[in-house]
Amino acid sequence: MSLDHIIVITDTGVVNGGLAYVAVESALGLARQGHRVTFISGTEAVDPRLEEASGLEVVKLGREAFLDRPDRKQAAIDGIHDREVQRRLEALLQSRPKEGTVVHLHGWVKVFSPSAISAIEHAGLPWIFTAHDYFGACPNGAFYQYPAQKICTLSPLGARCLTTNCDSRSYPMKLWRSVRSFSQAHILGKARHLRAIVYPSDFTRKVLAPHLPKVAAEVPTSPMRIEQRPLAPWSEDGPIVFAGRISPEKGCHLLAEAGRLLGRSVTLIGDGPALAELQERYPEHSFLGWQPQSFVWDFLPTAGCLVFPSVWYETAGLTALEAMALGCPVIVPNGIATTEYVQDGVTGTIFERGDAASLAEAIKKTLPRGEELRRTAYSRYWAAPWTVERHCRELIRIYGQALVD
Repeated sequence: MSLDHIIVITDTGVVNGGLAYVAVESALGLARQGHRVTFISGTEAVDPRLEEASGLEVVKLGREAFLDRPDRKQAAIDGIHDREVQRRLEALLQSRPKEGTVVHLHGWVKVFSPSAISAIEHAGLPWIFTAHDYFGACPNGAFYQYPAQKICTLSPLGARCLTTNCDSRSYPMKLWRSVRSFSQAHILGKARHLRAIVYPSDFTRKVLAPHLPKVAAEVPTSPMRIEQRPLAPWSEDGPIVFAGRISPEKGCHLLAEAGRLLGRSVTLIGDGPALAELQERYPEHSFLGWQPQSFVWDFLPTAGCLVFPSVWYETAGLTALEAMALGCPVIVPNGIATTEYVQDGVTGTIFERGDAASLAEAIKKTLPRGEELRRTAYSRYWAAPWTVERHCRELIRIYGQALVD
């Protein structure tokens, strides 16, 4: 059976994070390659490029994120299963021909609820979903205990899980998310038309797959829009950099402490809930706040190194890969998804996750060898770069398989 129509479904068509970025970029890329694409956004706002693209239909359901809705009680009910969304989405899907149609679900936690899965199943269309986070099994989506600031190894939705306050907001929020997870697990457990699950990294697959339906597991490359630049002049005296969300699970405090141990100022680019505390505790460091991606890409080529110090699992951590593509030495911890892209001592340096002293030693070890490390990482990346076009070709193979299974 030939692939005639791809339906992309996600909470929002606004690029507000990695999930939406992949959904939007892949939809645009598939349309550029000549495929018929329908993009269904839970929100009214979408990236303007979607509505301007040739061969791409945009459908907007006009819903708000559950946490932004004024009627908190109804939002809590809808967040577990939104019957209105299911009705509208199911009608949309049933109006499309079944022959040659594949549905790709990206995000449903913030706007759609697990009702999106029910709608696809009731429409009887073959579908896949991308596990952009760990919500497929873990109630808080991270396998991370935020109050304790440590990796969570408890069985999802088991007794100890349910009695542990691990949520980044509150224990009542954890309980609500747990009810949603039970609903989601029930629906997924009965899914008959799910053909494959796409993972952003093999690490994520290993963590999540044991808790999800036994279908094909795919790990395509991610759609990166970074363009090749000549290597810029580099010095080990360049700034030691972090770029991303300034939050506890990202490990920014480790970098700040490591910089203090080394007697060197570090530069943190980004915003988030931990920013004010870090500024107060570590006034010797430079905090540049949120900056556009173009600024980061211009900054990294001459940085001494990029440190990606996350203390949670991550799902990919593409900032480190972007740094390698730009010719910036990278330092990442062990035991997270990002480690897949870094060969210790060859294309970067790996340190002991959660250990500021180990990070300080890794920085001391990296900078004298930075020129060698960055050149090797740069050449290996550009020998087989991750592009939107490559990602879409890999998706087409997955969609084709979904049609014949």
